[in-house]
Amino acid sequence: MSTRALISIEDADGKVRSSYLHFDGYPSGAGRILIDHYNTSESAEALLALGFLSALGERLAPESGEKHDYENPVEGVCIAYHRDRGEPFRPVTVWANAEEMLANAADRFWAEYVYLFRDGKWFVETCYRQSGWRLVTDVLKEHDNE
Repeated sequence: MSTRALISIEDADGKVRSSYLHFDGYPSGAGRILIDHYNTSESAEALLALGFLSALGERLAPESGEKHDYENPVEGVCIAYHRDRGEPFRPVTVWANAEEMLANAADRFWAEYVYLFRDGKWFVETCYRQSGWRLVTDVLKEHDNE
């Protein structure tokens, strides 16, 4: 079973660019990796540049000499459908704003979670029980205190 998510960046004009993530979209999975490893504009942009992802890892790419593909992934490395599985490249989806993305994420991508890099921080919202954009760090703190 997969927990799908969208990973997105809000641009200065309010438009949002998102990419699809197939596995482990939970805040304790994808959310933790995003705040720990993709917490700058540059690293978030590099992540979206991979296109659609099967799995999110702590590293964008394998080290030189490491054999990495969909069938034999290197632990901790993102698995991208285009790069690692040979599928056609799927570029980011551009939305008018975060609300439009959130309103369509479940129907278009079966996403359960949506992550938004805004003002240098990662926010998360659920698609099925919306409660407003919340900092991923706050969601993780609440989870740790349960």
